[in-house]
Amino acid sequence: MGNEWIEYVKAYAKDHNLKYNEALKEAGKSYKEMKGKFIKTNNKIKGNGLKANTFKELLEASYSGKEEVAGFVIDKSISSKTSKVYVHPSNHIVVAHQGTASVMDWGNNAVYALSGDTGYKLTPRYKQAKKVQEAAEKKYGAKNISTIGHSQASYQAQLLGAKTHEIITLNKATRPQEVLYGSSKKKNQYDVRSSTDLVSIFRNPFQKKNETTINVVGNPLKSHSLNVLDKNKDAIYGDKNFYVN
Repeated sequence: MGNEWIEYVKAYAKDHNLKYNEALKEAGKSYKEMKGKFIKTNNKIKGNGLKANTFKELLEASYSGKEEVAGFVIDKSISSKTSKVYVHPSNHIVVAHQGTASVMDWGNNAVYALSGDTGYKLTPRYKQAKKVQEAAEKKYGAKNISTIGHSQASYQAQLLGAKTHEIITLNKATRPQEVLYGSSKKKNQYDVRSSTDLVSIFRNPFQKKNETTINVVGNPLKSHSLNVLDKNKDAIYGDKNFYVN
Protein backbone atom coordinates (compact mmCIF):
# COMPACT_ATOMS: atom_id res chain seq x y z
CA MET A 1 0.00 0.00 0.00
CA GLY A 2 2.88 2.33 0.80
CA ASN A 3 4.40 2.26 -2.71
CA GLU A 4 0.94 2.62 -4.25
CA TRP A 5 0.35 5.78 -2.18
CA ILE A 6 3.70 7.27 -3.21
CA GLU A 7 2.99 6.64 -6.88
CA TYR A 8 -0.47 8.14 -6.48
CA VAL A 9 0.97 11.31 -4.94
CA LYS A 10 3.53 11.60 -7.74
CA ALA A 11 0.81 11.25 -10.37
CA TYR A 12 -1.41 13.73 -8.51
CA ALA A 13 1.46 16.25 -8.40
CA LYS A 14 2.03 15.88 -12.14
CA ASP A 15 -1.65 16.13 -13.02
CA HIS A 16 -2.20 19.22 -10.87
CA ASN A 17 1.17 20.91 -11.54
CA LEU A 18 2.14 20.76 -7.87
CA LYS A 19 5.32 20.08 -5.97
CA TYR A 20 5.47 16.67 -4.29
CA ASN A 21 5.03 18.04 -0.76
CA GLU A 22 2.06 20.14 -1.89
CA ALA A 23 0.45 17.09 -3.49
CA LEU A 24 1.18 15.06 -0.37
CA LYS A 25 -1.08 17.37 1.60
CA GLU A 26 -3.90 17.50 -0.96
CA ALA A 27 -4.00 14.00 -2.44
CA GLY A 28 -5.24 12.15 0.63
CA LYS A 29 -8.93 12.92 0.11
CA SER A 30 -9.12 11.70 -3.46
CA TYR A 31 -6.95 8.69 -2.63
CA LYS A 32 -9.31 7.66 0.15
CA GLU A 33 -12.28 8.06 -2.14
CA MET A 34 -10.56 5.92 -4.74
CA LYS A 35 -9.65 3.14 -2.33
CA GLY A 36 -12.79 3.37 -0.24
CA LYS A 37 -11.00 1.99 2.81
CA PHE A 38 -10.24 4.95 5.06
CA ILE A 39 -13.07 6.40 7.18
CA LYS A 40 -13.10 9.85 8.79
CA THR A 41 -16.13 11.09 10.73
CA ASN A 42 -16.41 14.44 12.52
CA ASN A 43 -12.68 14.99 12.00
CA LYS A 44 -11.87 11.90 14.08
CA ILE A 45 -9.99 9.09 12.41
CA LYS A 46 -11.55 5.70 13.07
CA GLY A 47 -9.21 2.73 13.43
CA ASN A 48 -7.76 0.28 15.89
CA GLY A 49 -4.56 1.67 17.32
CA LEU A 50 -0.90 1.65 16.27
CA LYS A 51 0.48 -1.86 15.81
CA ALA A 52 3.81 -2.69 17.41
CA ASN A 53 5.56 -3.34 14.10
CA THR A 54 4.37 -0.02 12.66
CA PHE A 55 5.39 1.77 15.86
CA LYS A 56 8.84 0.20 15.61
CA GLU A 57 9.28 1.09 11.94
CA LEU A 58 8.35 4.72 12.59
CA LEU A 59 10.77 4.91 15.51
CA GLU A 60 13.51 3.40 13.34
CA ALA A 61 12.72 6.02 10.70
CA SER A 62 13.23 8.77 13.28
CA TYR A 63 16.90 7.72 13.26
CA SER A 64 17.33 6.75 9.60
CA GLY A 65 15.16 9.39 7.94
CA LYS A 66 13.62 6.76 5.66
CA GLU A 67 11.26 8.48 3.25
CA GLU A 68 8.43 5.91 3.27
CA VAL A 69 7.48 3.48 6.00
CA ALA A 70 4.31 1.45 6.58
CA GLY A 71 2.29 3.69 4.27
CA PHE A 72 3.59 6.92 5.82
CA VAL A 73 5.59 9.38 3.70
CA ILE A 74 8.01 11.90 5.18
CA ASP A 75 7.25 15.60 4.84
CA LYS A 76 10.75 16.88 4.22
CA SER A 77 9.63 20.50 4.17
CA ILE A 78 9.18 20.60 7.96
CA SER A 79 11.29 17.64 9.14
CA SER A 80 14.78 17.96 10.59
CA LYS A 81 17.71 15.61 11.17
CA THR A 82 16.43 14.72 14.63
CA SER A 83 12.64 15.13 14.27
CA LYS A 84 10.64 13.68 11.36
CA VAL A 85 7.05 14.27 10.24
CA TYR A 86 5.29 11.37 8.50
CA VAL A 87 1.97 11.63 6.64
CA HIS A 88 -0.47 8.76 6.04
CA PRO A 89 -3.28 8.91 3.44
CA SER A 90 -5.82 8.45 6.25
CA ASN A 91 -4.76 11.92 7.49
CA HIS A 92 -2.94 10.36 10.42
CA ILE A 93 0.27 12.33 11.04
CA VAL A 94 3.19 11.06 13.13
CA VAL A 95 5.87 13.33 14.56
CA ALA A 96 8.74 10.97 15.35
CA HIS A 97 11.50 12.45 17.50
CA GLN A 98 14.92 10.78 17.40
CA GLY A 99 16.49 9.37 20.56
CA THR A 100 20.12 9.53 21.66
CA ALA A 101 22.38 9.09 18.64
CA SER A 102 25.50 11.24 19.19
CA VAL A 103 27.96 12.48 21.79
CA MET A 104 26.06 15.77 21.97
CA ASP A 105 22.91 13.85 22.84
CA TRP A 106 24.63 12.39 25.89
CA GLY A 107 25.30 15.96 26.97
CA ASN A 108 21.59 16.70 26.63
CA ASN A 109 20.83 13.63 28.72
CA ALA A 110 23.15 14.96 31.40
CA VAL A 111 21.37 18.33 31.38
CA TYR A 112 18.05 16.58 31.90
CA ALA A 113 19.43 14.38 34.68
CA LEU A 114 20.77 17.41 36.56
CA SER A 115 18.11 20.04 35.96
CA GLY A 116 14.95 18.35 34.68
CA ASP A 117 12.49 20.16 32.41
CA THR A 118 13.83 23.65 33.11
CA GLY A 119 17.36 22.95 31.95
CA TYR A 120 16.48 20.60 29.12
CA LYS A 121 14.20 23.17 27.47
CA LEU A 122 17.27 25.38 26.99
CA THR A 123 19.13 22.78 24.92
CA PRO A 124 19.42 23.11 21.11
CA ARG A 125 18.04 19.55 20.80
CA TYR A 126 14.79 20.50 22.51
CA LYS A 127 14.48 23.78 20.60
CA GLN A 128 14.86 21.99 17.26
CA ALA A 129 12.27 19.37 18.23
CA LYS A 130 9.88 22.10 19.35
CA LYS A 131 10.25 23.88 15.99
CA VAL A 132 9.31 20.75 14.05
CA GLN A 133 6.47 19.88 16.41
CA GLU A 134 4.89 23.32 16.10
CA ALA A 135 5.27 23.30 12.31
CA ALA A 136 3.50 19.93 12.07
CA GLU A 137 0.66 21.05 14.33
CA LYS A 138 0.18 24.23 12.32
CA LYS A 139 0.23 22.46 8.95
CA TYR A 140 -1.82 19.35 9.75
CA GLY A 141 -3.74 20.09 12.95
CA ALA A 142 -2.65 18.90 16.36
CA LYS A 143 -5.56 16.49 16.80
CA ASN A 144 -4.48 14.48 13.75
CA ILE A 145 -1.03 13.84 15.21
CA SER A 146 0.59 11.04 17.18
CA THR A 147 3.80 12.26 18.84
CA ILE A 148 6.26 9.42 19.38
CA GLY A 149 9.81 8.87 20.56
CA HIS A 150 12.30 6.43 22.04
CA SER A 151 14.53 7.03 25.08
CA GLN A 152 15.50 10.74 25.21
CA ALA A 153 13.03 11.42 22.40
CA SER A 154 10.24 9.90 24.50
CA TYR A 155 10.93 12.64 26.98
CA GLN A 156 10.80 15.20 24.16
CA ALA A 157 7.46 13.75 23.06
CA GLN A 158 6.19 14.10 26.62
CA LEU A 159 7.20 17.75 26.73
CA LEU A 160 5.91 18.63 23.26
CA GLY A 161 2.88 16.47 22.50
CA ALA A 162 0.26 17.77 24.95
CA LYS A 163 -1.87 19.36 22.20
CA THR A 164 -1.73 16.36 19.88
CA HIS A 165 -4.14 13.44 19.85
CA GLU A 166 -1.70 11.18 21.65
CA ILE A 167 1.85 10.68 22.86
CA ILE A 168 3.37 7.19 22.60
CA THR A 169 6.75 6.59 24.21
CA LEU A 170 9.17 3.67 24.34
CA ASN A 171 11.55 3.33 27.28
CA LYS A 172 11.25 7.00 28.17
CA ALA A 173 14.22 8.66 29.85
CA THR A 174 13.62 9.17 33.57
CA ARG A 175 15.60 10.43 36.57
CA PRO A 176 15.55 9.40 40.26
CA GLN A 177 13.66 12.53 41.38
CA GLU A 178 10.59 11.36 39.46
CA VAL A 179 9.97 8.49 41.86
CA LEU A 180 9.04 10.98 44.59
CA TYR A 181 7.98 14.10 42.71
CA GLY A 182 6.61 12.74 39.45
CA SER A 183 7.22 14.03 35.94
CA SER A 184 5.46 16.16 33.35
CA LYS A 185 3.59 13.13 31.98
CA LYS A 186 0.51 14.16 30.01
CA LYS A 187 -3.09 12.89 30.10
CA ASN A 188 -2.91 11.80 26.45
CA GLN A 189 0.30 9.84 27.00
CA TYR A 190 0.84 6.10 26.55
CA ASP A 191 4.13 4.70 27.87
CA VAL A 192 5.65 1.42 26.68
CA ARG A 193 8.69 0.04 28.50
CA SER A 194 10.77 -3.09 28.94
CA SER A 195 10.62 -4.76 32.33
CA THR A 196 14.42 -4.73 32.64
CA ASP A 197 15.08 -1.32 31.07
CA LEU A 198 17.15 0.88 33.40
CA VAL A 199 16.59 4.18 31.57
CA SER A 200 12.85 4.20 32.23
CA ILE A 201 12.96 2.66 35.70
CA PHE A 202 12.41 5.85 37.74
CA ARG A 203 8.65 6.24 37.27
CA ASN A 204 6.34 7.71 39.86
CA PRO A 205 4.01 4.95 41.16
CA PHE A 206 1.03 7.30 40.80
CA GLN A 207 1.76 8.06 37.12
CA LYS A 208 1.47 4.59 35.63
CA LYS A 209 -1.86 5.05 33.87
CA ASN A 210 -1.75 3.95 30.22
CA GLU A 211 1.53 2.14 30.79
CA THR A 212 2.38 -1.15 29.07
CA THR A 213 5.27 -3.32 30.22
CA ILE A 214 6.98 -5.78 27.87
CA ASN A 215 8.51 -8.67 29.80
CA VAL A 216 12.16 -8.94 28.77
CA VAL A 217 14.88 -11.08 30.32
CA GLY A 218 18.59 -10.49 29.83
CA ASN A 219 20.94 -7.66 28.89
CA PRO A 220 19.56 -4.26 30.04
CA LEU A 221 21.16 -2.59 27.00
CA LYS A 222 19.26 -4.89 24.64
CA SER A 223 16.07 -4.35 26.61
CA HIS A 224 16.37 -0.62 25.92
CA SER A 225 16.47 -1.10 22.14
CA LEU A 226 13.62 -0.90 19.65
CA ASN A 227 13.82 -4.66 19.17
CA VAL A 228 11.77 -5.25 22.32
CA LEU A 229 8.73 -4.37 20.21
CA ASP A 230 9.29 -7.64 18.33
CA LYS A 231 8.14 -9.58 21.39
CA ASN A 232 4.55 -9.11 20.26
CA LYS A 233 4.26 -7.63 16.80
CA ASP A 234 0.47 -7.64 16.92
CA ALA A 235 0.27 -5.62 20.14
CA ILE A 236 -1.62 -2.33 19.88
CA TYR A 237 -0.32 0.89 21.44
CA GLY A 238 -1.91 4.29 21.88
CA ASP A 239 -5.55 5.18 21.34
CA LYS A 240 -7.22 2.09 19.90
CA ASN A 241 -9.85 4.23 18.17
CA PHE A 242 -7.43 6.44 16.29
CA TYR A 243 -5.20 4.93 13.61
CA VAL A 244 -6.18 2.74 10.66
CA ASN A 245 -3.60 -0.07 10.48
